[in-house]
Amino acid sequence: SPEIPSGTFLMDDDGWVVFDIEEIAGTTPPDPWIFRNEGPCDGEGCDFLGTGYYQFLGASECSQTHDTDVGVMEVLFQVREAGLYRFAWRNHRDHSGGCGDDRNNDSFVAFPTTISKEHFHDPFKVFGGGHDDFDWTCSYDIHDLSKERVCLEFNSGVHRLVISGRSNQHVIDRIAIGRVDGDLESCRAGSVIRGLDDRPL
Repeated sequence: SPEIPSGTFLMDDDGWVVFDIEEIAGTTPPDPWIFRNEGPCDGEGCDFLGTGYYQFLGASECSQTHDTDVGVMEVLFQVREAGLYRFAWRNHRDHSGGCGDDRNNDSFVAFPTTISKEHFHDPFKVFGGGHDDFDWTCSYDIHDLSKERVCLEFNSGVHRLVISGRSNQHVIDRIAIGRVDGDLESCRAGSVIRGLDDRPL
């Protein structure tokens, strides 16, 4: 079998790749992302996982940018078995500045090596995030045409995930890519996957 490059996030026996965002670049993510290990909120459900999280400080307060090349981070991950996979991340939106519900809540994602439709090869926004806690988001928005779960098809092998910043204060804590049963329609309409906080890295 082909050699797996060093630093690739490996898939477990259950078909999951799960990793903390800080495993990408440690405490020095590309500007204007920053690493933080306190906050971003107080109370139940506000604890980050791992050693910290990344927060995007690009764009102006309470606004968004349509640039897709700001704070670019690339990840290699393994797919053991060809099939359909769901992408999700544990994230938080900052609401302390009084921004609307649809602000501070998204970043760009691209999967250049998926065999799904070409619009997933280029950056698209994945949105969500709790106001007073972290939550798992797996919905995407492409030119306001679709707000469904991020479900993609991959061949077996090593694949690329590209993340870049979009909205000020958006926080990403942990990322999960997991095999799902069923067809594409049911995957994209499915509910949020529970129990990801406790899934082994």
